[in-house]
Amino acid sequence: MSKIGNYVVGLQEAKVDCPECNGEGKCTYDRFVPQGFNNAYGYYEDYVTQCENCAGAGKIEADEEDE
Repeated sequence: MSKIGNYVVGLQEAKVDCPECNGEGKCTYDRFVPQGFNNAYGYYEDYVTQCENCAGAGKIEADEEDE
């Protein structure tokens, strides 16, 4: 394999699945929904959005400890 090919393979191996979203890129989080402006009571609801840990990519860089 060429030097560039080896470099590209090395870059690909440096990424692992995100432990927070299990490589999906999306997570379920909780948020507080108030009942109104003058009412402090409310409830928590689940919502799905891109993972905060990997920014929706599903992969993060591997730590040296993980290797």
